[in-house]
Amino acid sequence: MLPIAIGIGTDPSFRAPMAIVVIGGLISSTFLSLLLIPIVFAFVDDAIAWNRQHLPKPRA
Repeated sequence: MLPIAIGIGTDPSFRAPMAIVVIGGLISSTFLSLLLIPIVFAFVDDAIAWNRQHLPKPRA
C-alpha cells in the first residue's frame, strides 16, 4: 500500500488517493481499538466502582 501511496510505479494518479485513505483508516482503527477504547473502558469501570463505594444505596 505504501508504494502506491508514494507513487512508485506507472501512473499512480488514480490509485494514490485511495491508498492514502486506506492507510489512514488502518492507522485510525488501530489507534481506536488498541488505545482509545481500553482507556475509555478503564475510566468507566473506575467511575462505576467509585459510585458503588461513595453514593448511598437506594432503599427498596
